[in-house]
Amino acid sequence: ALNPMVIDGCEVIPLTSREDLKHEGSKMHHCVATCWRDCVDGRSRIFSIRSKDGRSTLELRNGADTWGIAQHNGVCNDQPPKYHRRIACKVLYAYQDATFESVFPLEAG
Repeated sequence: ALNPMVIDGCEVIPLTSREDLKHEGSKMHHCVATCWRDCVDGRSRIFSIRSKDGRSTLELRNGADTWGIAQHNGVCNDQPPKYHRRIACKVLYAYQDATFESVFPLEAG
């Protein structure tokens, strides 16, 4: 799991509860709240990306033992702000690294 963070000036906030997903869906005018069961079951992770350029919602999905970007949407399922696309890739890499290290922790020394 990832904690809230700032990547290249963008706030990246993991949405970790059904209420978080409902709130994001309401703000963004899309159906992200319907993903809650996939999140609970470990198939998806949802992040809100926020910056001065706007806001977007990123879904990472676990398939074939690897995480990938399933969807990345702006308001009303429109394209996310252009700058957020690069941030989404960095979130994916950070999540993959965090997941790998939780399964295969580095040994001290």
